[in-house]
Amino acid sequence: EYTAYVEAELAARKDTELGNMINAMTTNVTALFREEHHFKHLAENLEQLLEKFGKVRIWSSACSTGEEPWSIAMTVGDFLKKNPTADIKITATDLDTNAITKAQAAKFMIDPDVRNAHPLMKKFLKPTGEANKNTFSKEEEFEIVPELRSLITFKQMNLLKPWPLVLENTYHVIFCRNVVIYFDKETQRGLFANFEKRQPEGTLLYIGHSESLINVTDSYKLLGRTSYEKLPANEG
Repeated sequence: EYTAYVEAELAARKDTELGNMINAMTTNVTALFREEHHFKHLAENLEQLLEKFGKVRIWSSACSTGEEPWSIAMTVGDFLKKNPTADIKITATDLDTNAITKAQAAKFMIDPDVRNAHPLMKKFLKPTGEANKNTFSKEEEFEIVPELRSLITFKQMNLLKPWPLVLENTYHVIFCRNVVIYFDKETQRGLFANFEKRQPEGTLLYIGHSESLINVTDSYKLLGRTSYEKLPANEG
């Protein structure tokens, strides 16, 4: 009955309920600085990417509720304090419109001890002043400082549908973590083939800790711990 209702809505050129269905089905497990070695690797390579390309464009391709792109933004923000003229921008996309709305709000419930122990969280997350919303833990609400807000552009998109023109660009860093584990090999190959078209030689790709590019693509070189570098086209 529900699928018939969704199909009837689509036939009437209404996609609101389809969006609600997709939002209910998607998985949004994430955390600030999850798999932190990726952000450390990014920080170590920003200067080199800028020297090679003159700018750096980063894509968080499944941004969920924002923990990943805002972790990227904090990493970039720390770099910009010493390199204020560097041209670095971040695009963040997700299938789930509710997740994107939450990501744009840039507010997170965090244990203050965890926040204070992490140098970038301590630098770029400030208390909102709102009442503690978690009565079962020490978590309090923090928000991203205003100076980082302009670094990210959020957009809704489905990685498995035709990509919007705004994403027909070159990306020097792509995060696609803990996404393709849900896809079969054929779907994975198609997705990474699209990524390859948007990454020149020497750019970076990060995938999830339980994922691999084996039997998916040979266009990237493993740098270590699910971090990859795009190979020249004739070496793929």
